[in-house]
Amino acid sequence: TIMWSVVGCTVPESVTIELSTDNAAHWTTVSTSTNTGSYGWLVPDVPTTQALIRVSGSALVDSSASVFTIQPVSAPTHLTAVAGNGNVSLNWTTPPAEGITGYDIYRGTTSGSLSLLTSVASTATWYTDTTAINCTVYHYAIRTRVGSLSSAPSSEAQASPQITPTITVLSPNDNAIWHGGQTQMITWTSTGCTFSANVTRHYSLTNGADWN
Repeated sequence: TIMWSVVGCTVPESVTIELSTDNAAHWTTVSTSTNTGSYGWLVPDVPTTQALIRVSGSALVDSSASVFTIQPVSAPTHLTAVAGNGNVSLNWTTPPAEGITGYDIYRGTTSGSLSLLTSVASTATWYTDTTAINCTVYHYAIRTRVGSLSSAPSSEAQASPQITPTITVLSPNDNAIWHGGQTQMITWTSTGCTFSANVTRHYSLTNGADWN
């Protein structure tokens, strides 16, 4: 909030508020406001260490006693992505910024080429992506939103949701009777994101006590 005071017999009804980002070399108008002594200001995302505010009205004018700093909107930090079966869980640390209105979550299959996935509330510190496809490598980043302003993207985190690896024998099964000297097909299925090129087949004549 920009605040000022006016003393004198004639008090202006309105004031002009201006911003300089280069220590008074140049000025831009922030607002022409009713002279209430304060103005709620959405600070622009123009990083500088040489900012000044000037308030003027009816030939009266005053500016900040010294320069102040405008910092850019900060991105979330410590973003992590943990893969599950058909989902990826994201967690992050909120940035030290005031007036956060939400976070935009970005996703892509190529680092540096991400698109908006969803937006979440300003109180959120986690999100579960349930649209992730198993066996796909995803990259994630998050931007902080403050009103109409957005931060730069956070550092990326990546994860690849996985199917739990399994191998299932289909035949022989269910008390099948196979006769010696006959050729029978041993069949199986396997699931997972990676598959071995070769498998080893064993047989037991002792209900699993020993294997050959």
